[in-house]
Amino acid sequence: AISDAALAGLAQACPGLQNVDVAYCAQITDESIAALALHCTGLHTIDLSGTKITDVSLAQFGESCGDMRKVDLHGTAITDSGLARLAEGCHKLEDVNLSGCDQITDVGAISLALHCPLIHTLSLFKTQVTDVGLERIGEGCRFLKSVNLLGLENVSDVGLIKLAEGCPLLETVDMYDNGHISDASVRSFAENCPRLYSLSGVGWNVTEVLIARLRQDYPLLEISRY
Repeated sequence: AISDAALAGLAQACPGLQNVDVAYCAQITDESIAALALHCTGLHTIDLSGTKITDVSLAQFGESCGDMRKVDLHGTAITDSGLARLAEGCHKLEDVNLSGCDQITDVGAISLALHCPLIHTLSLFKTQVTDVGLERIGEGCRFLKSVNLLGLENVSDVGLIKLAEGCPLLETVDMYDNGHISDASVRSFAENCPRLYSLSGVGWNVTEVLIARLRQDYPLLEISRY
């Protein structure tokens, strides 16, 4: 695994780097990531999954790397504050993975919705996002194609319907059976998202009658409870 010092040296030696993957490199901290952002301002893709980076790194990316397209923050200790700094400076973001970022709330989701309209792939797995965040994402991220909502305890038909109505290009949706999802949201995704081909995790509150009807009306749409 690459060390902090080695990554900082690489950044200085190769300022043209566009794609960097340091996922699960235990020695990587804000120090080397700050150097990377400062020297490699043309970065397009960065995978920071499982590293020790904090909001400091995200702020530096927001200041220096305006061409960033894909960022994987799976399992990091970032907060809404850092995500906001990233979003404010990286308006071209298309793919954002926040899986397991359990300090991210609606505030962070709203930052993405406000500043990153080009997002097409978004994972909110096990964040603290609620209906409020989903509604704003539906308003701001109209190019969204794939969204992971697994583990969201405080999401209901209210937010899901707003998401479906605002994101007609959705192709895959992973939901979470938290007991607050009914026929209404599932029907909304089917009716508002003509490109949708996978709707999973619809839960047991959704009736078999509706699922059967949607499978008949939308034969290319795969609906599953898990």
